[in-house]
Amino acid sequence: VSPLSRGGVLLDSKQRLRFAIGRDDDLELRAAYRKHPDSDWTTFENPLEGEAIPLAIAGDDRTVYVSSDANDRMGVHAFDLETGEVEPLVTHKLVEANSMLWSRDGDELVGVEFLPGLPQVLFVDEPHEDRGTWESLLATFDGMHVRVTSTTSDNNVAIVATFSDLQPPTWYHYDIANGKLQYLVSARPQINPEAMAPTESYWLTARDGLDFQAYVTRPVDAGDKPLPTIMYIHGGPHGPRDEWAYQPETQMLANRGYVVIQPNYRGSGGFGEFFEETGYRKWYGEMQDDITDATLWAIEQGIADEDRICIYGASYGGYATLAGLTKEPDLYACGFAFVGVYDLELMYEYGDIPERKMGRNFLEDAIGRDEAELKARSPINHVANIKAPLYVAHGEQDIRAHVEHFYHVRDRLNKENIPFEQLLVPKEGHGFYKFENRVNYANELLGFFDRHIGTPTTSDSVASN
Repeated sequence: VSPLSRGGVLLDSKQRLRFAIGRDDDLELRAAYRKHPDSDWTTFENPLEGEAIPLAIAGDDRTVYVSSDANDRMGVHAFDLETGEVEPLVTHKLVEANSMLWSRDGDELVGVEFLPGLPQVLFVDEPHEDRGTWESLLATFDGMHVRVTSTTSDNNVAIVATFSDLQPPTWYHYDIANGKLQYLVSARPQINPEAMAPTESYWLTARDGLDFQAYVTRPVDAGDKPLPTIMYIHGGPHGPRDEWAYQPETQMLANRGYVVIQPNYRGSGGFGEFFEETGYRKWYGEMQDDITDATLWAIEQGIADEDRICIYGASYGGYATLAGLTKEPDLYACGFAFVGVYDLELMYEYGDIPERKMGRNFLEDAIGRDEAELKARSPINHVANIKAPLYVAHGEQDIRAHVEHFYHVRDRLNKENIPFEQLLVPKEGHGFYKFENRVNYANELLGFFDRHIGTPTTSDSVASN
């Protein structure tokens, strides 16, 4: 039985419980292990500065692979159950490990994929006999994400998944012994990768000197002139990040003639402990400044048409949308906020986050409890600054970014006589899932952008395509 709750366990090669992982109410990772199958549980004392997440036990039944987000030791390390020593195997200066490249039998780490922008694979220093197999796969699917999802019991046949910015996940039958690949199925066979818009990666420098990464997706055959642009802000905000992969909404916007920029502002996950935590209590502050700086960078680079830039996002991205329109009222031509939070004080009163101690502790870390600070960092209290057209959409049953946020911002906008468009959908929550609701939402989204920053080539609706 695992001695920890809210977590998982790791088994050794003989399917014996050797490692337990869990989180306490303060969101701290806890782990315990047995040196030997019959030993008592020993607390895993993390020797690294950041968080260390156990991934798997090696075939020798004494080495545990540990993923670390320590600022100077991001990557994968080997923890020796016998001695307690930790050895770095594959590390990166910019980002945490994104996925693991395992041996055919799944017992040994061969390499690690990192995502500083585009995928980058680094192999362990001591070459494994299966390294050549991985190198062959990576060469075949050059520049793409490559995953081995399963193998046969004799380890001679594997199922391989690949995906990229242009291609949704696609699976292949891989005869390892003969080096033969056979196409099996695609998640979206109707998608033609050659017709999709490529996504580029850039590293930017914020006004205070912090470096952060951003993705830019330009329409096919965009040319060199500045184009209407959507600043597309990811949710979370702490932990999630935008990744280099096929994203239907990004492609939909690019197909309509828009440049799409997705900044991984401070607070985003995947860039180490410091980067994520440096966003704590910086909502409406430096976190928003990163988004502003990415917008200004796009203008300076000749990517974005400075008169036709909209800001858009869901969840925290909805918050950032309203924050952008209120903090930088002359920068954006419009804003579309979806299932967002707008009043930070309400986050302690409504929704499923404050129902649990873990959730309340997260809020205290992320936004704090100082009443004056919460008011100052709530964009609902600054809506009088709004100059640009605004659209607010929400699900009536949303309990994550509780629907009370929609009602409150709607009432405040009306009180301040700020014109806006709205969409409140019954029987939908934190995101729309019913097909007709998704189509209607996409048409509303595109129609809104087309009216305010669009071009003659961006007039067709989703329903007609």
